[in-house]
Parts: sequence; structure tokens; C-alpha cells
Amino acid sequence: MVAAATVPASVTIDDNRAGGGAVQTATINIPNAAVKTLFSVGTQLLPAPGANAFIEVLSMTVNNVFLTAAFTAGGAITANYGLLVVTPATASIPATFLTSPVANSVVTVAGVVASGLSSTFLNKAIRLAAATADFATGAGSMLVQISYRVHTGVV
Repeated sequence: MVAAATVPASVTIDDNRAGGGAVQTATINIPNAAVKTLFSVGTQLLPAPGANAFIEVLSMTVNNVFLTAAFTAGGAITANYGLLVVTPATASIPATFLTSPVANSVVTVAGVVASGLSSTFLNKAIRLAAATADFATGAGSMLVQISYRVHTGVV
């Protein structure tokens, strides 16, 4: 019914049946060089949604695309709000996900509840980062699929 509604040009209808905006999915390829800098640089998964909006991450699936050698070093991997690894948007993935396999592997983690000061979440990009160190040597890459909703009108 929402999709079929005819409304004047100055009116919009938000579908909030699922607790926010529509569920969206993004797929991001993280090449080898970017995997190796997940601690020092990190990588953006989703752009900041704009003023008075935040991203609710529902789940994240990560495919470790193994080539010839596992990564070494590294730290637990988490999707986070903003640049720092202090405000998680998902559960953590142990570093061993990249340092121990001998073939392609996949893991799915849930989003975590955004709770705290609104400024911690509002208009923040979602970034993937390693908690304690960069990964080294490995020859593979990562393919990340993230399911999320954008909540608007939050203050």
C-alpha cells in the first residue's frame, strides 16, 4: 500500500513497519592492501547518512577470499560508528578468521544496539577496523555484505 500511494509533491511517506527505514544491503570488496591496513587506516563500509540520521547495522557477512597464504598479525575486526574502534556497530570477528584458514571462509555477525549519546551515532559513517594491529603478509582479500537501516529524524 505504501508503494502504491499517491501523495502530493510536498508529502513523503516513511515505511517504519520494521523500526526504521527500509532494509538495505551493500556489498564492499576490500582488496589485499586495505585488509593489511585495517588498524592504521580502516575502510569505510557505509557513508555518513546526514544530519539527524543514524545507521542501524542489522548484520554483516564477511567472506575471507583466501589465495595462497593466510594473513599474520592483526586484531579483532569490528564495524564501527565513525573513525575509532570505540563505538561498535557489529559484534567482533576474531583475528583468527583471517590468520588461520587454508581456504575461503565466511562469518556472519549481528549488529549491536546503538545506545549512548546521540552524537556518538548521528551522521557517522560505518567503518571496518582491526582493534589492535594491522594484518600482514596474507595474499587474499575480503568481501563484506552489510544489511542496515537508516533512521532519520533523530535528535
